[in-house]
Amino acid sequence: MKKTFIFLLIAMAFTTHMYSQSIPNAGFENWVDANNANNWNSVNLLTIHSLQRTTDKYSGTYAAKISTQSFLGQTIPGIASLGNIDIANQAVSGGVPFTSKPISLKGYFKYTPVGNDSMLIAVILTRNSGGVKDTIGGGIFSVKTAVNNYTQFTLPIYYDQSISGNPDTLNIVLLSSAAMPFGVGTTLFVDDLTFDYSTEIKEVQAVDYKIFPNPAQDVVNISCKNSNSNLVLIYNITGQVVYNNSFNSPQFKINTADFKEGIYFVKIGSKIQKLIVKHNND
Repeated sequence: MKKTFIFLLIAMAFTTHMYSQSIPNAGFENWVDANNANNWNSVNLLTIHSLQRTTDKYSGTYAAKISTQSFLGQTIPGIASLGNIDIANQAVSGGVPFTSKPISLKGYFKYTPVGNDSMLIAVILTRNSGGVKDTIGGGIFSVKTAVNNYTQFTLPIYYDQSISGNPDTLNIVLLSSAAMPFGVGTTLFVDDLTFDYSTEIKEVQAVDYKIFPNPAQDVVNISCKNSNSNLVLIYNITGQVVYNNSFNSPQFKINTADFKEGIYFVKIGSKIQKLIVKHNND
């Protein structure tokens, strides 16, 4: 009986670890120095430090300050990531070991954009299967207007239902500038990140446009409620803009034939919807 009880305790502890993992240094309290937070990577080029420690926080002692800066005539978007950053190709990869499936990422942020800049927070959950990296799930949160006081955000995490099993790697990307033209001086503050493991996914936002078919193969149709100029941004799972165009019609088509298969996010105005691209290889 005693052995059975101990086994149950171990099983419960293992289950909790597997399905309720937390984010390393989620409150940005631990720093190596003023420009290097524990567990987070950023861009450091001579006088350029895209991630900085700040006492302008939501709670605790410190928060993260991510800012867009100019270096040798080039505008460098502010970025922080749990994974590796390839600034030359504006890409991120890798991350930290992670085997859970949270339904959303929450946290607090402030934002001061310059020009028409927009910020972005992305979650990427992947798994290595036989040397091939599968994207299990992900999501983005994006804002282009000023947010002067710390405000809570909720980023829903979507999962590819065609891929079974749990992830093995987590990456979170924080971008002060997500869509060109980048504004030098644009600043994003982030604090107190946390995952939500609730069993019930709540509706986060009502959208005023439809995308179909979804999954899409070579073409996706978009139908909007208004006929005003609609700026359409499509992000890939790492938060990169792969499509940027404006339409003056309530209905239009977008060619997705050259998109890689996977999860994308369509943003029109302040509303975001998930798009899955699956090509017919028969």
